[in-house]
Amino acid sequence: MLYFGAPKTSEKIFQHALDFALRCKTFLPAKFTVCLSRGTVFTGFIENRYRSEYLAMGDVVNLSARLCSLSLQNKIYTDFSIQKSSHGQYQFKKIGDKTFKGFSRKTAVYELLRKQQSEKQLSDKNTIFGRKKELQKLSEFIEPLTKGKFGGIIYVHGSAGIGKTKLIDEFELYLARNSKLKKYKFTRFYFPFDGLLATSFNPIIHFLKEYFEQSERNSQAENKRKFTRKINKIIELTTDKQLKQELIRTKTILGAMVNLHWQGSIYNRLDSKGKYQNFLYAFKNLIKAESLQRPLILRFEDAHYIDSDSLELLQILIRNVENYPFIIIFVCRLNDDGTFFSANLQNVTEHYLNLKYLEKPDAYRLVRNKLKTDFSNELFDVIWQKSEGNPFFIEQIILFLKENQLLEKKDGKLTLKRSENAKFIKIPSSINSIIISRIDKLTDELKKVIKTASVLGKEFAVNILSAMLENKPLNEIMKTGDKENIWKAVSEIIYVFQHSLIREEQFGRIFAATGESFRKGGNFRKGNFLFGKSGRSSH
Repeated sequence: MLYFGAPKTSEKIFQHALDFALRCKTFLPAKFTVCLSRGTVFTGFIENRYRSEYLAMGDVVNLSARLCSLSLQNKIYTDFSIQKSSHGQYQFKKIGDKTFKGFSRKTAVYELLRKQQSEKQLSDKNTIFGRKKELQKLSEFIEPLTKGKFGGIIYVHGSAGIGKTKLIDEFELYLARNSKLKKYKFTRFYFPFDGLLATSFNPIIHFLKEYFEQSERNSQAENKRKFTRKINKIIELTTDKQLKQELIRTKTILGAMVNLHWQGSIYNRLDSKGKYQNFLYAFKNLIKAESLQRPLILRFEDAHYIDSDSLELLQILIRNVENYPFIIIFVCRLNDDGTFFSANLQNVTEHYLNLKYLEKPDAYRLVRNKLKTDFSNELFDVIWQKSEGNPFFIEQIILFLKENQLLEKKDGKLTLKRSENAKFIKIPSSINSIIISRIDKLTDELKKVIKTASVLGKEFAVNILSAMLENKPLNEIMKTGDKENIWKAVSEIIYVFQHSLIREEQFGRIFAATGESFRKGGNFRKGNFLFGKSGRSSH
């Protein structure tokens, strides 16, 4: 039994689980079955003095076991919740509705077939709001490419869900549509970093497989034909004699990086160090040759996950390339303490864009775009309060409200159903995973203080928090929380959570764990203390 998202979670557990299952299908013997289900479980250790075991219990655990009762081998089975959450990233085939022991209703069963082509596709479907200044700056940053020069590095920073990827998507569309820029016919190359699969050259190999049209579904001979056709084409187009000779010399080294090998090739004659060094320069020569055909935009997604070998490759790539028109864009998160991520590459021009949350008018336009109808001020206030202008959070909250039928039309406007209390609307799982993965990185001591502080509300007093923790000194831990961007001080004794959803998620854990006793005021001593000292009945 494998758990994704417990005991610690990450933001892309769904993607990681399905990718893992597909890799099992590729590399394991044929006689196996992988079954996946998704949902809420109870987890923890069952132990005595001699043995300890980490377990999960719940319907989804039982369902995954029941799915394995399907006898077909070399298959990957999932339920509807997995298929629904794929958002077109994976291809499924419906097997049918099955009856399983212990479940009163039939379960829709799907077979996971493959991952859809992952190359970034430009689309006009997603419109961004409030980013005109950032688009203008990006246009200025790439100006050297229009003059046949190297453009350096652009860092696009921002917190999770702020719209970094969508900004670059929109920028690439802008390059294709703008009357002054489209004549340059920019070529874009996509390099996604994988935070889970932190292997050497991971984004570079991903790019090379896409560039040379490699696929696990093709035969080795077919992959070789596609590789040879592509590499010979760029060699033929290259007019620089020295560059052309190097591409010819090192083409089998590039081929080896996508698992293609030729007997007696230069790659097979080199030792490990020679293979490594030659690959660094083979890749550089490929980029140089492509940039001489059209200006290049090299986009590194989730660059904060960069591995040391990719970092060394990039340091070599940017050396002595003043007359090669390409630019590197790092799409990356802020560090946990709120500072800018930097790859620390030497002797290169760097530009920085730090995306902020949307202003209220832009958030309003985004909500209107997603709802496609008039809506009440009350509904917008709820979305604004919970999202605080984070575009991804806005989209997910709207999706959650729609899917759970929490909206109704009143006086021609969409609004929350009267039976719904805005304070207790559940945080969508897509947002929840981002918050939990953020908290899971912190120390146990800080996590305990955060959870306790969540009971006090978004704004809280340190002296009350200390009393709840048996008069524990909190000076240093409060500084650590401030540094980690969890809360900030508004006075000597008053702190406020940086984002209300951090507080809500942590409070939700307490609320769910304590159940009825909490709702009925089970923790009477602390309740009385809060009423007496803070004067806030909401506590």
